[in-house]
Amino acid sequence: MSSQALSILESSLAAGESLSDRAKGDPMELIVVPEESCPTQVCRYEFMIGRDSKFKQFVGSCLESAVSELVGESVSPFKDKTNEKLPGGGAFRPHQDFAAYRAFKTRYHATALLTIHPANLANGCVQFATNFDELIAANTAFIMETIDDKALLHYNRGGSHHGDIRVDIAAKLNWQSLQTSPADLLVFDSFVPHYSDANMSAKPRRAIFVTFNRASEGSMYDEYYADKRLNYDDPKFHVSTPTSHRDVAARSCQSVRD
Repeated sequence: MSSQALSILESSLAAGESLSDRAKGDPMELIVVPEESCPTQVCRYEFMIGRDSKFKQFVGSCLESAVSELVGESVSPFKDKTNEKLPGGGAFRPHQDFAAYRAFKTRYHATALLTIHPANLANGCVQFATNFDELIAANTAFIMETIDDKALLHYNRGGSHHGDIRVDIAAKLNWQSLQTSPADLLVFDSFVPHYSDANMSAKPRRAIFVTFNRASEGSMYDEYYADKRLNYDDPKFHVSTPTSHRDVAARSCQSVRD
């Protein structure tokens, strides 16, 4: 699907069509989001479960049961994406995923990360906070909101750093990098702080993220993507990402195709 995503981006640019309008125009097409610093380069694409029947079957037969077991109850797909992490791109600043999901009725999410290319420090593997519980216990003022006993930290609202954990709080978090291979399945919930640096290697570092909500909270996938297609530029869909919800002039950069 990587080549499909790039084709969508390139054809939209060639036609002078915004990706926001493109997302509204075809309810069954991948939703493609470019890098802010390089609008001819794909940052991520979404709606893989809705687009590809084989991927949907894989999620339903394999991932869903594994995540349900870890969560302790049945889960349902909420959203999906592939982060392209192309050379020079793909930095995701410190954040909690729930900051992007709080506009929806679901209150808890678990994300399965599938590594396509081995992830390491050079190409921007994900880094997770290891002292989150200790930090909030000692600094309750850092907590903006508590959801079902889970803490959401104060974060920036609006602007180019929308969704980022407040910089003074992020500075007090201890970070551990997790280098993963295609044999690994990594699952984390929507409250654990995490980030990843830009890919400073010469090759792509792709990874798939499939996010689930509690099945008891309803089947939200179609609702989520109906909202996203109508509100492509809404900041809630651009939390701590190297993407833009503002008009950005194209810069000199290079796209990458398999």
